[in-house]
Amino acid sequence: SRDDGGDVFVHSSVLPAGVDALKPGQRVEFGVVAGQRGDQALSVVVLDPTPSVAAAQRRKPDELASIVQDLTTVLENITPQLER
Repeated sequence: SRDDGGDVFVHSSVLPAGVDALKPGQRVEFGVVAGQRGDQALSVVVLDPTPSVAAAQRRKPDELASIVQDLTTVLENITPQLER
């Protein structure tokens, strides 16, 4: 959508090389032409990289170490029961 909130159609053919689709919240710059069905984007330029959901939700190594230790303890405790 534009800065003023209006929607603009973006066809995949106007995306830069290596970009297959735009993600929600991704900032772009583009020209606009009035098409038969409304405004269409031309010459799309991606202003910032797509934010990584995985990186944003990634836990710190210290947190993971305690989780792994707890899981190891649980597995060690139930292993004898599983061997029966």
